[in-house]
Amino acid sequence: MTTRYIEPGAPWQNPFAESFNARVRDELLNREEFSCLTEARVLAEDWRQAFTGEYPHSALGYRSPAAFAAAWSAPAA
Repeated sequence: MTTRYIEPGAPWQNPFAESFNARVRDELLNREEFSCLTEARVLAEDWRQAFTGEYPHSALGYRSPAAFAAAWSAPAA
């Protein structure tokens, strides 16, 4: 395994970062109009909490991270 060089200013060379950036743009930045920096921070944190805790992810079998973590922490029957 080797580290792959990604040129500065070329995020399209990293599909994971580009996918995440597109999601942030589509779901947060293009839908909101911020009146101040504090409001932007609060709405961004709300979105981050929802994204990391509630949204289903394909890598987790289309379960939310919270549901995935609960399944792993449940005692084996």
